[in-house]
Amino acid sequence: MRTVEGLQLFMRGYFAGGGRSRHTQKAYECDLKQFVAHVGDDTSLGDIDVGSLENWASALRDAEYSPASRRRKFASVRCFFRFLVRRGVLAESPFSTFTLRLPRPSQMPKALTTLEARALLTVARRTVTGQSSKRFLAHRNRAIIEILLFTGLRVGELVALDTMSVRPLESSLFVRGKGGRERIALLVDEECRNAVGAYDELRRTMSPETKTWLLNARGHALSTQGVAHVLKGLSRQAGIKRRVTPHMLRHTAATLLLHRGVDVRVVQEFLGHASIVTTQRYTHVTRQHLRETLEKRYRSDAFGL
Repeated sequence: MRTVEGLQLFMRGYFAGGGRSRHTQKAYECDLKQFVAHVGDDTSLGDIDVGSLENWASALRDAEYSPASRRRKFASVRCFFRFLVRRGVLAESPFSTFTLRLPRPSQMPKALTTLEARALLTVARRTVTGQSSKRFLAHRNRAIIEILLFTGLRVGELVALDTMSVRPLESSLFVRGKGGRERIALLVDEECRNAVGAYDELRRTMSPETKTWLLNARGHALSTQGVAHVLKGLSRQAGIKRRVTPHMLRHTAATLLLHRGVDVRVVQEFLGHASIVTTQRYTHVTRQHLRETLEKRYRSDAFGL
């Protein structure tokens, strides 16, 4: 079987169950198309060996992909070959004798400061009272910021919300996360509840073809890139100099909870992490915050010693 045929088989079979998001499917397809283009569409799958993988690793490094991006791309290809072995297309995966060695990122998750988060919320809430012609988009933008900051949703989870998933009367969102895992995100902040309710009321007055909750200016489903564009504009208005991404708001939500002493297991459930190890990355940030706070108090002789 040729590589291009193997890719078609994988995309039909691996995502047939519907338990994985469209975002995940697109990411796999992008990574695998890149790999297939590198080794050749007409190359026999049986001819791909460790040398092929090492050559692709070098090509990605030369193209200056980050270690995290390279790791993700190889994870996609590893899954591809594992699928082909299960289907009996290949007797063995080339990954059985291949090890990808990349430096683990030491960079901690980036989060907004409290002042930055407050400034972003202020701008989002203020624009709602602006021009009536832009009222719908202003309410949508405010709902986006409030949800990301107060529920910690991933941007992919946010844009995947449909009209049945948003439950203003129950102050909750039904979220489908990574790996098909489902959870309930609670809208415990009053301003967040108000923002969601106000946008939802406006959304119900429209009759778009899509059931997706977040809409763009044309009445179509809002994309992750659309959310990023909204955030870019609002953060600029808020006077935030650095680049702000949707994922930074998720990190901000988690960090603020831990700063306030919320148990890490609760934060794990809040974020929808499958493993607490992922959540524990944030505890380093919290310990650093604790250290800085204590050092500041000692320097100011707050204890009177």
